[in-house]
Amino acid sequence: MLKKITVVLIPVILILLSGCSGGAYSDVREVVNQQTAATEDLISALKNAQNATDIAKAYKAYNDVMEKIFPRYKEFAQKYPDMEKEMPADLAAAVDKLEKAGNKLGELSMKASEYMNDPEVAKELQRTMNLMSTMM
Repeated sequence: MLKKITVVLIPVILILLSGCSGGAYSDVREVVNQQTAATEDLISALKNAQNATDIAKAYKAYNDVMEKIFPRYKEFAQKYPDMEKEMPADLAAAVDKLEKAGNKLGELSMKASEYMNDPEVAKELQRTMNLMSTMM
């Protein structure tokens, strides 16, 4: 389930970021880097999780960050209506790093799914899905 979310989210972000170039888009790069850091933190927490409580806490921390940065992507779509469909070289590295983190997260989603019957894990996974749907 989380792998599907990640697979859907990455193209949406890539479309929003396409056409960005130069220092004028440093705000976009900053948000991509924040999302990457949050995703890498989630990956680390999931790898080290020993129980459902650890899984729920990991997703809660991730969701808290995503709630703050996801609206920024919508702002960027309005702020940069001239975005083209080709990824600029100066953002490619940041987006590539995010994409790789998203792929790793997808691989770890099975660990979280083992605890889906736990109410707190289910709550945070639902929250993640709801956040991802706001990006569509």
